[in-house]
Amino acid sequence: SREARERLEAVRAAVERGVELKLMQTAPHFVLLSRSFYAAELKGPLARWTLLYLRNAGLRGVDDEQVLSYLELGPDRVGTTTRTNIEKAVDDEGVKMLNLCSDWLRSLLPFVLGKIDRVSFGLLNPDDLRRTLARDPHTPKSRRLCAVPFVGKDVPSRASEFAQPDVVIGLTILAYRYEGLRPSDFWLVMRQLREAMLGETGPFAKRPSCRLWAHWVLLAGGRVRGVMSLTDRVAAAKTTSRTEDKLFELLFEADDSLNPDDIYDEIWPLHVIDTRDPEQMGVLYRLLGRIPQVVLHYLHTHVFPETCEHQGLKLSACGQEIGGDLVFGRRLGFSGTPSELLPLELGECRYERRSDGKMLSVLTDPAVCSSEELPVDWGPEAVLHRCAVGDLHALIDTGALVTGYTNRQVAEALLFGVNNGPSDRSCLPADRFDGVVFLDDDDRKMILLRQGRRCLALDQSGVPRHRRFSFYDQVHTTGMDIKQALDARAAITLSKDMTFRDYAQGAFRMRGIAVGQTLTVLVTPEALKLIAETHQACGHGDWKRKLDSLRGEARQKSGQSGQLLRDIAAWLVVNSMRSEKLQFNLLSEQSLSNVWRKRAYRHLMTDDARARIGTKSDNDHDRICLDVFRQRLAYAVENTVPSSKPFIEKLRELAATHQKLIVTDHEQATVDYLLQLISGTEGGNVQAESAHADADPSSRVGEAAGRAEAAIEDLGTPAEVAKERQFNAEQVQEQEQEQEQEQEQEQEQEQEQEAEEMPCEYAKKRYARDNDPPTQWAFKDLGRGGKPPPARHGTVDAFHPLSAFGVHVKLAQKVKTLPFPPYIYFTHDYYNPSWSLNTHRRLKNVVVMLEWVPGVTASLGAPTPGPDRNQQAMLRRAVDMFDARSGGNSLDAPGLDEAFAALNVPPLERRAAALELGVDKSRRGQVTANVMCAAIASRSVYAMESGRYYAVLSLPEAETCRAIMHSRLGEHPLAESPTAQIALHSVVYSGHPIDSAMALPQARGGYQREMVRQALRFVDSEHSFPDHHIDAVLRAEIQRVDLSLRRDWYEEVRSCRRRQKVMASSLVDDPLFASAGVTTLFRVKDEYERLALRATKSRIKNLISARGLHVVDAFRAFNSSHTGLMTCGELWGGLEWLGLAQLQASVIHELVRLIDSDGDGLLSLVEFREAFAGDDDDDDAEWRKSSHSPRTTNTAALPANGIAPKQIVELHAAFASNADAERDRRLRQLSKKQVGQIKVKAQTHTNFTKIWSSRGVGAHTDCGVWSPHVALGIHKSNRIRLCVGYYVAKGLRDPARDHSSKRMTLEVTDLGVIRVGGIGASSSLLSS
Repeated sequence: SREARERLEAVRAAVERGVELKLMQTAPHFVLLSRSFYAAELKGPLARWTLLYLRNAGLRGVDDEQVLSYLELGPDRVGTTTRTNIEKAVDDEGVKMLNLCSDWLRSLLPFVLGKIDRVSFGLLNPDDLRRTLARDPHTPKSRRLCAVPFVGKDVPSRASEFAQPDVVIGLTILAYRYEGLRPSDFWLVMRQLREAMLGETGPFAKRPSCRLWAHWVLLAGGRVRGVMSLTDRVAAAKTTSRTEDKLFELLFEADDSLNPDDIYDEIWPLHVIDTRDPEQMGVLYRLLGRIPQVVLHYLHTHVFPETCEHQGLKLSACGQEIGGDLVFGRRLGFSGTPSELLPLELGECRYERRSDGKMLSVLTDPAVCSSEELPVDWGPEAVLHRCAVGDLHALIDTGALVTGYTNRQVAEALLFGVNNGPSDRSCLPADRFDGVVFLDDDDRKMILLRQGRRCLALDQSGVPRHRRFSFYDQVHTTGMDIKQALDARAAITLSKDMTFRDYAQGAFRMRGIAVGQTLTVLVTPEALKLIAETHQACGHGDWKRKLDSLRGEARQKSGQSGQLLRDIAAWLVVNSMRSEKLQFNLLSEQSLSNVWRKRAYRHLMTDDARARIGTKSDNDHDRICLDVFRQRLAYAVENTVPSSKPFIEKLRELAATHQKLIVTDHEQATVDYLLQLISGTEGGNVQAESAHADADPSSRVGEAAGRAEAAIEDLGTPAEVAKERQFNAEQVQEQEQEQEQEQEQEQEQEQEQEAEEMPCEYAKKRYARDNDPPTQWAFKDLGRGGKPPPARHGTVDAFHPLSAFGVHVKLAQKVKTLPFPPYIYFTHDYYNPSWSLNTHRRLKNVVVMLEWVPGVTASLGAPTPGPDRNQQAMLRRAVDMFDARSGGNSLDAPGLDEAFAALNVPPLERRAAALELGVDKSRRGQVTANVMCAAIASRSVYAMESGRYYAVLSLPEAETCRAIMHSRLGEHPLAESPTAQIALHSVVYSGHPIDSAMALPQARGGYQREMVRQALRFVDSEHSFPDHHIDAVLRAEIQRVDLSLRRDWYEEVRSCRRRQKVMASSLVDDPLFASAGVTTLFRVKDEYERLALRATKSRIKNLISARGLHVVDAFRAFNSSHTGLMTCGELWGGLEWLGLAQLQASVIHELVRLIDSDGDGLLSLVEFREAFAGDDDDDDAEWRKSSHSPRTTNTAALPANGIAPKQIVELHAAFASNADAERDRRLRQLSKKQVGQIKVKAQTHTNFTKIWSSRGVGAHTDCGVWSPHVALGIHKSNRIRLCVGYYVAKGLRDPARDHSSKRMTLEVTDLGVIRVGGIGASSSLLSS
C-alpha cells in the first residue's frame, strides 16, 4: 500500500542517516552501532511499520496513537489511560501481539541488529556441519538449522546455542538473509516443493506448487520454460486494451535484463526438475539461493516448525560449582587478564604488579603505536589492501573486519592480489615477502608460499621471519604465538564490541612490542564516531569537535601526539565496564543461588536421600532440594499488560523462596552481604528508573544519569541489563529424551469418561409412528418423457412436486408451501403429502437426489412472473455498476467477467456465456446494458434446460437405483430408452456423482444442478450457507414469496427434524444463528438486491484501484477513528468520497452484512481487504513494482485527518440493543405460575472438562483448571446446570476422582415439564 511504502521509505531514510552519521555500519552488512541512535531515530519509523502489521493481523479496539505509545515506551512507561484502554478493549491475542512487538522493538531488534554475522553468530556452513556431525552424530536439529553463537570470526561454538528463543528466531532470520540458503537447505526446499506438487491435482502449470515455483523464478529475474515470454505478455496485454501505464508496469514485472545470462531465460518447470542432478541443482541454487521469498518459505515450512519446540525444564549448572568448595576443597586460578569478577569463595584476585600500567603505557605511547583511519567505504578488501602496501609484517584482526574470507583465502589475497576497485589490484611486494602465515581449521601454523602456491607447515618452510607476513584471525588473537622479526610492525583492528582486554591480548601477540616491534591501529570511521560520542558522554566537550580532532590526528603520517591512542584506550575501558556490568549481575545471581545450591547438593548426596529419591518414600525436603537444580523455562507471551520489577527485588524474592535452605548464620550473612552489595550498586539505577517512569516520556532522568547511561553505551535500567544478559545466555542441549516428570505424569493420566453430549432434538409434538407401505415405481419409466414415473400399484403418485412439500401445523390450518421450480420432486416414500393435512411426522434427512433426462432437452424459459419495476431498476443499477467507464451503455470483457463472477456463473462456463452474448475468444466486443439485463432476468446466462428433472429419494430408493445401475455395468442402465441419462448425487457433496450414466461435466447448464442442490439443503433445514449458495436458494423461486412465509416454512419444517435446539422465540433472534447464512434468506428480498450489492462491491474495488489506492490505504482513510474497526458511518463516508453518491442507509447495512464475516456489525481490515482487494494488491507484486519500476504519482490525495463519517444507525449497536430487547421480551412472557415452577438447587458435580493443567510447564506443584460439563442428556431435559465458574484442583487427575471434597454447581429444574422432551419456561429464563 502507499502508506506501507511511505513507512518503509521512512525506515530507509533513518538507516541512511545512521550510515551517514557513522552510527550504523555497512560492512560486512548493516550493523547497529549506537542504541541511543536507534531509540531516537529508528524505533519510531519501525513502530509505525509494526502498526500496519498489527492492523493486518487483526489488532483492533484502540487507536493508532495508543498503539504507537505502547510499542515505543513499553508497558512500564506508557500512560495509565493507554494501559486501561488496552486491558479493556483488546482481546488476549491482541495483547500478546502488542507485548511481543513492543519487546522486539525496544529490546530484541536493537540487540540482534548489533550482532555481526559469522563473527558473533551464524549458521553452520557445510564444512562446520561435517565436522560437527563427525564429532557428535546426535547434534540437535536446532543447532544444525538455526543460528548458533560464534566464539570468533568463522569459528562456531562447539556445542552452545542461544538460550532465548526470540533471539534464536531473530538471529536465524538474519543469518539466512545474510548468508542465503546452504546447498542442503535448497535441496530440501526443492524436494518438499516437488512432493507437494505430486500431491496436487490439475494441469502442472496451474498447480499451486508450480505457480509458486514460477513466481520465485520471476522474482529472481528468470523465466520458467513454458510461461509466456515478456514479448508475448506485452502483445497479449495490447490485445486486451491495456493502458500504456499498465504496459510499462508489465515491462518491469519480469525484466529479462535483470539476468543477462541466458541460462536463466529457460528455467525448467518444476515437474521436470531432477533433484539428483547436481548440474541442474547448481544452476537453480545460484539463481534462487538468496531470494528472500525462498528463504522465508524455508524458515516457515521447515526450520521453525522443526526447532521451535522446547522443554519446560532444564538442569542448570555454572562455574560456581568449580570456583566454590562444593566439589573441591582448595582451588587455585590463573589468568593473563585477571578481573575482580570472581566467585565469592575464591577470594580476592592478586594482580601482578605493574602489568596493567605497562599495557596502558605501551599502547598509548606514540613512539610504539600509531593510528590510521580506514576509508569511508571500507570493507575487508580495503583492510587487506592497506596491509599489502609492504610496510607491515602482520595483521592482528581483533576487530574481525576481514569477513567473508577464510584464512587461506586471506593469504592468497595478500600474496597474489586484492581487488579494491575496478583498476586497483595490489599484493605484498615480491621482493620483500615470500609467504603468508595463517592458522588453519585445526589451529596449525601454516604458510602459503608465493613460489608454486604451496601450503606447508610453518616449521617446515624455512622462510626467514623478516620475509613472511602473519595473519591472526580474530579467534587466534588470544593465546597464539608466531615469532616475528625484531623490527616487525603489525596492524591491529578495532570494532564496536571490543574491550580493553581484547585489545591488549591482540597487541601483545607482538612479543617484542616496545623493544623493537611496533603497532599501527586501523580505526574505522564508525569507531572514531563512537569514541567521540563516549568522550562527550563523559562530560569532556562536544563530540563533533572531538571527532574532527581525532580524524586530524589519524590522518597524520608522522608526529602524532598520542591523544587518539589514549582516547581509544579510554573508550575500550568504557566498553569493558559495560561488559563487566552484565557479568556482575550474572555473577551476583549465581553467587546468591550458590548458597542454597550447596545446601541442597550436600543433602542429596547423603546416603539416606539417595536411597529415597525416585521412590514413593521421598519427602518434601528431598523434592525441594532436587527442585533447586531444575530451571523452569517459560517463554509464553503474556496476555495482560505486564509490570516489571527491579533486579534487586527479584533477587530478594528468590532468596525468600529458598529460605528453608538457608540454615546457618554464615549462610544468612552471605545472603545479606550479597543483597546489600547488589543494592548498593543498583541503587542509583533503581532511582533513575523510578524517576524515568514518573517523568514525561520524552524527558531524561537528569544530566548525570544521562551521561552515565550514554557512557556505558545504553546499559539502561537493571531490568534492561537483565534482558541483555538473558539475550546473551547460551545453553547446551542433550539429545537424549528427558522423561523425568513428564513420563510419570503420562503414566498417571487415565482415560476420562466421555461426557454425554446434549443431542439435537425434535420439537415437542405428537408424532405419528405408523408407517405406510412402500410405493413402488418402475426404474425403466425414468426414460419416459414428459413427467416422472407413476406408481406401479395404487392411486397415489410416486413423485410429487417439491412445491407441494409442507408439514402439518394444526388442524384446519392451510399447509404452507414454497414455489420451488416445477422440475424438482420428492418421492412418496420420502414423504407422503397427505401427512401434512392431519398428523405430525418426523422428517428424514435429505441425503441423495436423483437427476434424470428422459430425452432431448431444450432451453428453459424465463421465470414467470418476471421481475417487477423495482427489481428491474435494481437490476439496471447493478449492470451500470459493472460498466467500468461509467457510461451506463455497455459492458466490455473485464466488466463482463465481474458480472459473471457476481452472478455465480461457473468459471468453466464463462467463456461460452460470453460468446453467446457476443464477446469473442479474443475478448473483443461489448454487451449492451439492455441485453445483459434481459439475459439475467430470463436466466439465459445460466443455460438452464427444460426436460431435466431432479428428485429427493429415500435411502432405500437410492440404494435400489444404485444396485440396478451396478447390475447393468457395460450397458445403458435404461436400455429401453438409450437416449436417456441418469445420475445419483449427494446433496451435501458437490463433487463427482455417486453413480452416473450422464455426460458430466456439462459444457453449459451446470449451475442448474447446483441451484437444485442448495434448494434441497434448504429443505433439509441446513443453516450454514456460504454467500454464493444463498443466491442459488433465492433463484430456486423462493424469492417470489415474502420474507415471513420463507421463515415460517423453514422453522416449521426444521421443527420436525432432529436439529440443534433454538433457544430464542425464533431462529432469526437466536444469537447462535446470528451469523448463519440462512438468516440472510429471511432478510434479503430477492437475487436482484443481492446482485446490486455485489455490483456495488465490485464498483468500490474498481474505484479504489482507479484512485491509485491500495486497499489498506483505503481502509485507513475510511477508518477515521483509527481503531482498526470500520463502522457503517465510516464506510458510507468513504464511499461518498470515492464518488458513490445516492446510496441508502439500507444498502450500507446490507453491504456491511455481506462483508462482515464474524457478524459483529464492524469491518476489520482483514474483512475489508478480502472484499475489496484488487489483483495488484499482492505483497510481492507491490515489491516488484516498487523495486523495478519508477514511482508513480497518479494517486489520489487523502484528507489529512481522514474522511468524515456519516450519521447512520450502527449495526453493532443495533445488535446489542436487539439482544437486550429480546431478553426483556422473553422475561415479560413468563407468568408468575411459570416462575414458581422453577426450582434452583446446589448439586454436587462430578463431570468435568479440562481447561488447563501444569503438565509440561515445570510448575513446582501439579494443578489443573476444570470446567463443569453442564449437559445432562435427553433423559433429564427438564433440568439445566449452570456454569458459575471454573474449579482449581491439586494434581493432574480429574477432580471427579477426588472424594475428599465436593464441588458444587447450580441446577435449575422446570417442575412444569415432568416428561422427557422439553424444558419449557426454564428455556426462556436461562436464555435470558
